[in-house]
This record gives sequence, C-alpha cells and structure tokens, in this order.
Amino acid sequence: VIMVEITFGGSNGPICHGSGKRTTTLSDLVASIEFVNAKGELQTVDDPVQLKSVSGCFGMLGIVTSITMKLDPLTFACMIPQKKRVELSIPPPKGFDVPKRFDMSEISKDSLKEAFEVFRDSCDNDYYVEYFWYPDQDECWINSWKNDGDPSDANEYPTPFVVKIQEIQLFLGGVINSTVFRFLPGRLQVSILSNLAMESSPERDSSNPIVTPLIEAIHFRRGIHNMRCYDMEWEIPIPALKSDPSKPDYSVCQKAWWAAIKAFYEHFDKDENDVPMRLPLEMRITGGSSVNLAPQYGNDKHGTCSIEILTPANVKRKEWKSFIQEITDLWTNLKTDDGEPIHPFMNDKGQLLYVRPHWAKEWEGLTVHGKPINEYLVEDAYKDQIQLFREGLEAAAKAGGYSLKDAEQLFSTKFTREMLGEFTPAEMRKKWFWNLIFKGICCA
Repeated sequence: VIMVEITFGGSNGPICHGSGKRTTTLSDLVASIEFVNAKGELQTVDDPVQLKSVSGCFGMLGIVTSITMKLDPLTFACMIPQKKRVELSIPPPKGFDVPKRFDMSEISKDSLKEAFEVFRDSCDNDYYVEYFWYPDQDECWINSWKNDGDPSDANEYPTPFVVKIQEIQLFLGGVINSTVFRFLPGRLQVSILSNLAMESSPERDSSNPIVTPLIEAIHFRRGIHNMRCYDMEWEIPIPALKSDPSKPDYSVCQKAWWAAIKAFYEHFDKDENDVPMRLPLEMRITGGSSVNLAPQYGNDKHGTCSIEILTPANVKRKEWKSFIQEITDLWTNLKTDDGEPIHPFMNDKGQLLYVRPHWAKEWEGLTVHGKPINEYLVEDAYKDQIQLFREGLEAAAKAGGYSLKDAEQLFSTKFTREMLGEFTPAEMRKKWFWNLIFKGICCA
C-alpha cells in the first residue's frame, strides 16, 4: 500500500520505490530534472549518465522546480487480495525453529512445498507483490496482483465515500494512538490494532476480483499519513539459486521474514509490556536500479527483498531503537543453509551487493557488523557508488558553470556532508578531533 499524500520531489529525492520485480525506483524514471543551481539560475539536466546521480541526490545541487518522468501507458489491476495462514503465505525456511504460536504439526511437507511454489510464482510473475503480517495474527494479508485487468470491467476503487471513511479512520487511529493507547499495555495494543487491520483489509477470490486503474490499486488505502508511526526498512539483494544461477533464491526472503516474526515472539511471550513492534511486518519484492545511490543498485537480475517493520509513535524510543537494532543484526547477517554469510555477494557484473537501508526511513544510530552504520554505508555498502555519484554531480555542476563545492556550500546538509561529502565519516571525525586539539592549544 503506497501513500498518496506525498510529493514527487519528496519521494524522488531519497530514491523511493514501489513494488514488483519489473519496477525500478522512482528516480530511475526521471528523464530530466530542473533546479535553481548555485549560480541562482535555472538548470536542466537530461544527460543519462548525469541523471544516474542527479535524479536521486537529496537536493545537493539546488532547489528542484520540475521533474519530467517516463511513464508506462495506463493499465488496469486485477486485484485478488487474500488472507492465508502465516505458515502457508511465506513458508518458513528449511530447518527453521518456528515459534510455538504456529502449529506446524498439521501442515504436510507437500503443503509447504506447494505454498512456496505459489509464493515464488507471485514474486516472478505478479506486477505488484506485497505481504503483510499483523503481529500475533494467524493469517497474513497478501496484496499481490497482475496488471491484466479488462478496462471494461474497471471501477473506481476505492469510491470517494470509502476514501473519506479511510481518512477518518486513520485520523482517529492516530489520535487514539497518541492519547488513549499510551495507557494500554503493549499486548493489548497489538490485539486491537492487528484485529482491526485484518478486519478492514479486503479479501476476494478469482471469481470476484477488484478491477481498477493501476494507479488506484497502488494507492487504494488512503489517509495513511494520519497514522504516525516509526518505520525501518532494509533492501536485501536476492542471490542466485545455487543449483541454477539463472533463477533467484527466494529463501533469503523466507529467512528475513521469519527471523522478524521469531524476534517479535521472543519479546511478546516473555513480557506483556515488552512489545516494541505493534504494527505490521511488510515485505515487497522489487527490481534493481541504475541510480548510483539507490539501495537496489545492482540488483537487476534477481531483484530485491524490501522488508520493513513498523510501530506506533507512542512506543518508547529507547525500546524501539533497541528492537530495530536487533532486527538489523538479523537482516544483515543472513546465512546460507551451510552457515555461510549470504551478503555481500557478487552479481554477474562484478559488483558486490550489500544489504542497505531505505534512505527515507529509520537507520541513523544503528550499527552493522560492529561499525556505526554511517561508516558501513560509506566504506562498504556504497563505497564504489559514492565515487560515481560525486563524479555525476561534478559533471552536472561543470555543465552549469559552477563547482560541486559551490553547490555544497549552499545546499548541503549535515547528512550530505557526513555521508556523501569529500571525506568519509571516519575522516570527518579525525578532522574534528585535530581541530579540537588545535583550538585547545590556541586557547591555552
């Protein structure tokens, strides 16, 4: 479910994405971008090489005034949303220690195998692929569909009346979360939120699909911005299948999905007040990207597992930060069946593919493999991409008659200086340290 109430600039700048293996990021669709540059002049960049940097550059070159995008002709979604047992939506990986909440004794190996084939087929062939698990629910809500609907069967979805209802529901939900829910135990909050969410999620079968314009299907849930929450998302490259490198190994999705579910229950079963995750675990399958700083960069062949966890804004920050660090440790340390690290691995172009966070969601303050995440991103996950990124910005700046340093003096932020500047975070710390020593000597 992709939010409607955002701007093109706000979603393009940090390289946001949609869903489906055939889709790229929003920034990949940019054909030209116009901005007020460091000279105070309007500049347009449409060079394909420069656009790989400029289309998703966090506003580093100036104030964006116009974006031209390449769009597909309008098609129609044939939505068949389903509710299915958690164990048979995204089946647990082989040998996984499934939480006791789920009774695996009555599920045969054949049923699990069949469920995985359905999941794999959806990942490979559906236009839009999205899975939700609301905490402590027996079922997942699956929102995966093809864009082969017949226009003559199409209806507006949701209707204007339902849109208003959704907006009011989520507004009231936001108010209740920030007031009444503050005084309720976490376990009770989970029960109320999860049951209401599942009850309000649509369900159809093949005899009664929802056929609607694609843009309505992507944005069918309105007013989401009214429900304030914390949200962490990681983009996990999908490796090749060991037995057949031409095919993706979707077991990485199973492992990430069930690792989060197990982590939830390790808290939930221990203490009714230790429930940091109270909103859904969500996963989409997305494609790769050619944008230099896209988290999906290089994942073109087998795609990306885009997976996130959410919780209401009434959860204590310390509690939430501890939990997202726990999940980060799990998702950045996924192992093969032989116990070897899955990431990073090399794609067929010789590029190392790392697990990377969604730029526009929570990641600051985390650690990855014992490193502060800023250092992990600059020194490992984006080491080669940042150089390409800066080269693209320098070329665009030169074409506009100014330097990248000129642009950085006017438009840089603490984030861009630390992460995407001339110096790495470690080098920045050294400069800060020696400047401090120098000032101390001068003062003395």
